Amino acid sequence: MPAPIYAFGRFRLDVDARLLYRDGEAIPLPTRLFDCIVHLLEHRARAVGRDELIAVIWERPDSGDNLLGQLVVRARRLLEDTGEQQRVIRTLPGYGYQWIAPTRCLDGAPGAAPSPAGTASASAAADAEGDPGGGAHACDRAAPAPRRSRRVAAGLAVALAVAAAAGVWWPRAAPQPLPAAAAPRPAAADRDETIAQARPLLVLPAALEAGPDEAWLRLGVMALVGERLADAGQIVVPSDDVATLTRGLAVAAFDASDYARLAGVTRAERVIAVAIERSGSRWRVRLAVVHGAAPLEVAAEAGQVLDAARDAADRLASHLPPARAPASQPLAGGDAALDFVLKKAEAIHLGGRPDAAADLLADARATRPDAPGLDLRLAWMAFRAGRFEQAEAGFAALAKDRPDWRARALIGLANVALVRRDTDAVMERAQQAIDLLEAAGGAAGELGSAYHGRAVAASLQGRYEAAFADYARARELHAGAGNWLDAARVDSNFGIALRQRGLIEQALPRLQRTADRLSLFQATDDESVARVHLVTTLLDLADPVSALAEDGRLAALAGRSQWPQLQTSLDLARAEVLIANGRLRAAAPLLDRATREAAAGPLPNTYRAHSIAARQAWALGDTEQARQAIGRALGVLCSGDVCATGDGRDLAHLHLLLARSALPADPSAAAAVRAQLARRLAGHAYAEVYLSLIDADVAVARGDAAAADRAFEAAAGVAEAIPIDRERIAEAYVPWLMAHGAIDRAGGVLATLDAMPRRSFVAALIELRVLRAQGRHSAWRLSLDRAIRLAGEREIPEELRRPDFLAASAAAP
Repeated sequence: MPAPIYAFGRFRLDVDARLLYRDGEAIPLPTRLFDCIVHLLEHRARAVGRDELIAVIWERPDSGDNLLGQLVVRARRLLEDTGEQQRVIRTLPGYGYQWIAPTRCLDGAPGAAPSPAGTASASAAADAEGDPGGGAHACDRAAPAPRRSRRVAAGLAVALAVAAAAGVWWPRAAPQPLPAAAAPRPAAADRDETIAQARPLLVLPAALEAGPDEAWLRLGVMALVGERLADAGQIVVPSDDVATLTRGLAVAAFDASDYARLAGVTRAERVIAVAIERSGSRWRVRLAVVHGAAPLEVAAEAGQVLDAARDAADRLASHLPPARAPASQPLAGGDAALDFVLKKAEAIHLGGRPDAAADLLADARATRPDAPGLDLRLAWMAFRAGRFEQAEAGFAALAKDRPDWRARALIGLANVALVRRDTDAVMERAQQAIDLLEAAGGAAGELGSAYHGRAVAASLQGRYEAAFADYARARELHAGAGNWLDAARVDSNFGIALRQRGLIEQALPRLQRTADRLSLFQATDDESVARVHLVTTLLDLADPVSALAEDGRLAALAGRSQWPQLQTSLDLARAEVLIANGRLRAAAPLLDRATREAAAGPLPNTYRAHSIAARQAWALGDTEQARQAIGRALGVLCSGDVCATGDGRDLAHLHLLLARSALPADPSAAAAVRAQLARRLAGHAYAEVYLSLIDADVAVARGDAAAADRAFEAAAGVAEAIPIDRERIAEAYVPWLMAHGAIDRAGGVLATLDAMPRRSFVAALIELRVLRAQGRHSAWRLSLDRAIRLAGEREIPEELRRPDFLAASAAAP
């Protein structure tokens, strides 16, 4: 569900767009100031402690009260409030702050922008419609989880996102059944509200004093309790989500605020604490509701710890109203010895030791030739370890010999095909799994994974509308089952697909929200993928300044990731962002290291390394080095007229630079590059921007001013152009217009850049050039100051620094 737009006094605040409007005019805000205002506003139903605000805004508890106090003073001043009046933000001495301004929720549809009419008129209209008291709105029903700073981030190719986010996960121990077939599926407009009502239970890792041989029980019993509650009709946060969220934390020392934080992240209605005690030969398992409802505690004893855990879970379930029909055949029970092995292996895996878990399962498999649950888990283990042929053989045997396990095996086979980029096979296997699961009323999580795989394959095939529908359905299934980590993974790929489709204004808020949520889950690799694409999106928006704010976070993720290819992608993203901000010395070692590592990695990383090097060489004026790097980049991904890349705009830009490198000496060679680009990107409307720019360059080289003008106008008229396209058009078109004395027309082209000169050095130079030619001294001086701030280590042409145009301007009749 998109975040609402809040209205208060003369102001509107659009959380997704990260914009504050006063009387309809946007006010630029620093990140921390915006985060402070949003957190207080979204939690206006309660007081917010100073420590909580500091942790949310600075992500460190030791940032200090002075910094927070200064930030609140700035927020009040911006919102026309003071410490004496306290009409918007109230100080609670000794504790913190609370938002007290009367606030309304307006429609927050994706991409919606506040109307220029201003907030006051909107509030008046709401009053006229019969809600003078600010009645209940959807956004008032529950405060969101405390948010981390909304960072904006970095760029990676599709293959990596596929491997990290296409349902390639340890199989759920307790799949959540789908609703009864007779239940009508909600209309699209109602689905987010339905998802919001699916409030799961969260079962914590068990508190236990144990030696190394029994440490696995902390996660194993947690998983078993969750499984039993799911069998009884509860929606339960998946065990691997909880293990990720609590890794490295002392769960036994949690207090009410810790429980509330976890419930906020996972949208859990109740949090269940688990305690295990041993007395002689018997085990006692206690379960307690510690958040979200009246206190409740149950306990059970047995000679075997798993038996005690099952009994305790069943007793707790008897006190809780089921969220759906109980499972007709509980997954647990039966072969107690096998169940023990599976729970222990799952716990070891959740604890971050997949090899040890695989060894345990392999030993068990040797004595149990007919155990499909073991076979499935072993196949997934092989997949996650990169042993794809072994994984494929395991999945294929299950799909062939065990009809009751066929759907799960098909999802595994679809993932293997996805890694191999065999999208037709992905589509076929995912569709078969979907058909089987929907016919049988199967597990929502598994069905969500099948839709997710089909969506990624459709994205890779360029069938974006079909992909968008499948992403939405996959997210609905995962979120409805309480699988919020999987829902975030779906959203990450959804955002990537939106960006590739050119819908970057829709992609940006989705990727922002997803990266923040994955950060809360401590899902390092998933967050890395989302942030890499978020940075690429910001660069598409010609906003390198916002992208630069992410460098520290990207560096931290690179240090934590255990996946070399992902580390290389993060280095490439950092290098590209630093270069775009003129931090050339800082970028050089990152690019060198990433280029070396990329040579042995996946093709998208290798291509990206050469592409960045080519664009940097071009910017530095080294045409020959740029040509060589372009040749290496295109040689990696292109064969004849076919190029395997998900970033067509970058590919088009390289062709444009390659054509320019042949000019003015060889217009025919440039025309040949143009023809090849037209074949390689046939059917992509945005390619017309780059084809037309090559046409313009060739016409300029041939001295045909009329043809050049037509080509530039054709580029400027492409409806699918995004901000980075418009910047590249203006970079070539404005100097040409000025050389032909068309200063007013150059000003019109500059106007198409909107606010880009405030955040992009390239756009700032274009603005500086136009203002100087127009003789607008005050505006030129401001523009020069801005360009100096944005330049970094780049040079501003000397003629643009000199104010000598003033004399010529004054002498003109």
